[in-house]
Amino acid sequence: MAYTLTYPWSKNPRLIDLAWYDVVTGEDLTQALTQVESLFGQSAVPMHVIFNFIEISTLPEDMLDLMRKHPVFAHPNCGYCIFLQSSEFVSFVAKIVNHETGATVEFALDYEQVWEFFSQLGIC
Repeated sequence: MAYTLTYPWSKNPRLIDLAWYDVVTGEDLTQALTQVESLFGQSAVPMHVIFNFIEISTLPEDMLDLMRKHPVFAHPNCGYCIFLQSSEFVSFVAKIVNHETGATVEFALDYEQVWEFFSQLGIC
């Protein structure tokens, strides 16, 4: 398993942190997205996810297909999806997910920017 899922993030029950590291497989990706979808299903309000891809070394070749087809992004409780990324490929995938699923995608370079974004929205 090449990820850690932290819920609630920063003691906020509306925030999920999904941090990826090392080699990410398609199985890891699908398993993590399914866990997030399960948390959405248990919530009465929209939740927001931080997808941290900064510490990755390898992504699955089918990442785009897996992410755009996974139902998590169309879930009614899917709020903002914040992508922390250092790769143009991750940025490309996030933009496709946004376009094809209607998920609200934002980008950040570090957790400080994420915190500032959520603070401006009054979520933190």
